Amino acid sequence: MEENTAAIASLISKAIINLGQGITGKLSEIRGEMVANFQEISNLRTEIDNFRNNLNALDKDIENFRHEFTRLQDNVKNSIQLSSQQITSQVSSQINSLQSQISQLASRPVASSSSSGGVNTDDYNNLVKKNNKRSEVVSNFTRKMNSCLSSSGNGQQISKIVQEFIDE
Repeated sequence: MEENTAAIASLISKAIINLGQGITGKLSEIRGEMVANFQEISNLRTEIDNFRNNLNALDKDIENFRHEFTRLQDNVKNSIQLSSQQITSQVSSQINSLQSQISQLASRPVASSSSSGGVNTDDYNNLVKKNNKRSEVVSNFTRKMNSCLSSSGNGQQISKIVQEFIDE
């Protein structure tokens, strides 16, 4: 019986040693997996931080783009307004000059029909009527063009007004 007890004690002792070695091996595996998982978590955190940094950089780039686009838009708008003002000024100046020339022509005295080389009164009256008609056309053109330019009319509207003036 002592032999059996010693044998059982030996078997139990070996079983406990084997169980301890098995548990130690499994714990080592679990610790290795935990270290790998912690390393993976650390890598994921680094990737998330990099992603956040890239996203912040993109936000800054987008904001810079918006700022530059707004600045460009303002520059183009100011340039168009300046050009429009210059065109309006030039057109008004030329139209005023044309009206002045027409007025000067209309105010010239007519030679009497009895003088040599004089103009017939009917011819003169016809010239005055034509001049008045042209003055009216030029005045209408000036009014329409000034109205169009002051309301920031586009190129098509201006072209239409000029074409109507040419056709009259």
